[in-house]
Amino acid sequence: MQSQLEKLLYSELGSLLQDKEGGIDLFEIMKRKESVIFSFNSGSYSEFIKRLGRFVIADIENNVTRMYEIDDNCYVTGIFDEFGAYGNANIVGIVARARSANFNSVMGIQSFGDLIIGGQNIAQQVIDNNNTFIFGRSNDNDSADKVANVIGTYRDEEVTHQTENLGPSRFHRVDMRSDKGTTRSVDSYHVHPNRIKGFDTGEFAVLRKSAMNLPIEERIKIVYFRNPLEGT
Repeated sequence: MQSQLEKLLYSELGSLLQDKEGGIDLFEIMKRKESVIFSFNSGSYSEFIKRLGRFVIADIENNVTRMYEIDDNCYVTGIFDEFGAYGNANIVGIVARARSANFNSVMGIQSFGDLIIGGQNIAQQVIDNNNTFIFGRSNDNDSADKVANVIGTYRDEEVTHQTENLGPSRFHRVDMRSDKGTTRSVDSYHVHPNRIKGFDTGEFAVLRKSAMNLPIEERIKIVYFRNPLEGT
């Protein structure tokens, strides 16, 4: 940790980490129920963000625990956009532990590929430690299949019918259903992968896994988000 801190302190952005009056104190910010934003250009400061992100999240966990000891009714929300730029398995574990102290996390990624970090796939850990999901359009077959599987399936009845060709030739064919057929139980997607690949801009599938007291149509919805910057 000391060597990581030194790399941060002696980087071109090290001045931001100096302990001075008016600096950022996450614990005081939580006590006052205020907000703080850490925003950096991931293209210019990719290595810096990876290190800083880990320290900030570790500091959040520590302060959330301290805050919970003072006020067990406190609630803190952390929004981690572009999580793939700095996330790792350790961060997912920290967020999961802090959840018991009323810490809510929102993780934003472009695709499941963003969760392959340093050769390690942490997608399943992220899925297991979050209960609310908002999925937009996916252009990749594997990603669409994974999204559909995360949303889940339900038991359905599939009915097949046998048809008979009673026409005298292929030009005057008449297809009629016979009495023969089969019925079997199948698992059907709540939201099919093809539906996910065909989402329009602003269209999303919302899954609320923890809202078990609500009917299924309330826990799984297709919604449309209007751009709030476009006005009314």
